[in-house]
Amino acid sequence: HHNHMSELSGVSSPPDPNGVLSPSVALELHAVGGVCCIAETLPPAAKAGVRLQLPAVEANGLNAAYSTMAGRPINLLAAEPEVTMLRVSVIDSERAEEVAYEAVLLTLLRPGLRAIQLRSVATGTPIALCTLLVHVEHDHALYEWADATQLRLLLRAQEDELNALRTRLAQLTQPSNASCSGTSSDARSPERLEI
Repeated sequence: HHNHMSELSGVSSPPDPNGVLSPSVALELHAVGGVCCIAETLPPAAKAGVRLQLPAVEANGLNAAYSTMAGRPINLLAAEPEVTMLRVSVIDSERAEEVAYEAVLLTLLRPGLRAIQLRSVATGTPIALCTLLVHVEHDHALYEWADATQLRLLLRAQEDELNALRTRLAQLTQPSNASCSGTSSDARSPERLEI
């Protein structure tokens, strides 16, 4: 015979709202060489940056699940993943304070489910039982959002712009006889450099 007690103290008390975090996760990429960005969709938008902060999970700091991406992956794009660091941080959104972090090279993240051990912001030491479970997939996407013809046209346009700027710079830095004599009618032209 076994009795079940629903309350041990007999007094019902609500949880302390000050003791519950509303965490948010921020992702940052730091490239030593090459370019990188974090994008929610491919191709990346022109405004794609190197930092993305996910919306906070209200009052669930123990086992927060970030389902706001609706099952879509977050794309970490790096030209040189061997020298690009991923920094993951957990932020208390109510106080806008970072509470834990970890940094890892992109190439060290193996595919599959991975537990990232988080560290204390104050001491840099690992926090016991403080991990972030992530699903990692690798894909090598080399400019899939532009074909070779589009890339050649873009490169040609950039080369033309550079050549025009070089010509313009050469014109501005060449000494002119008119500017030395001070008698030219176009000596006050805003394009002319006078020292």
